[in-house]
Amino acid sequence: MLMTETSFLPMDLFRLMGNPQNLGAANLTAIAQFDTAWCRDQRGLVLCTFLDGMALADKVRLSRRSLVAVFAVALGAAAVVSGVVQVWLPYHVGALKMYDYAYLGPTVWTFDEAKRMLAGEREALPWHALPNALAGLALTAAMIAARARTLAFPLHPLAYALCGSWTMMVLWFPCVAAWLAKVIVLRWGGMEAYRVARHAALGMVLGECAMAVLWSVPGMVWNLPAPSFPWA
Repeated sequence: MLMTETSFLPMDLFRLMGNPQNLGAANLTAIAQFDTAWCRDQRGLVLCTFLDGMALADKVRLSRRSLVAVFAVALGAAAVVSGVVQVWLPYHVGALKMYDYAYLGPTVWTFDEAKRMLAGEREALPWHALPNALAGLALTAAMIAARARTLAFPLHPLAYALCGSWTMMVLWFPCVAAWLAKVIVLRWGGMEAYRVARHAALGMVLGECAMAVLWSVPGMVWNLPAPSFPWA
């Protein structure tokens, strides 16, 4: 959940029902900006952070409602700081010297699509697009109902939604390894062993994040490339 990439955009849902050109130039441009800023490949969606915050609030018995103001302030501050940095950094360092996907990928794709729609180009969807979407909606609703009515139902609708995303294609093995380790610890060690092993697992996560930060600091000071993330 720390790195979730959406497999479709709001515009994709609209295309199933009608012609996007009917929205007009102003709406298409606004939707392209919204999709780029909030819905496409953020390496960590905002909603995931909110869910983590509410889960932590439950652990310490803090009212979820009290987090609304915190979320609003954090979201506003993050938008301002990231916006300033993403304008200043490419001009200061040079976007061509940086990670090109961040400047030639999702930030451009949605605007290119809006431009094609404004020019009158319309990509025809396959005949099975709408039936597949309705089938996925029905299957998700069925899993939600089954989890609400059946004890220990093994399938989760959120996993179904994420299974076709790029993130799971790359990180499926660590997820399987973590699940297998949890099953082994719980089956042969019980809850006591699970509580002990949980600290080690959290320590590994913290260690990896700490190393990413510590290796980035010398890179910024001495202008050296930081170790890259193993995408595959």
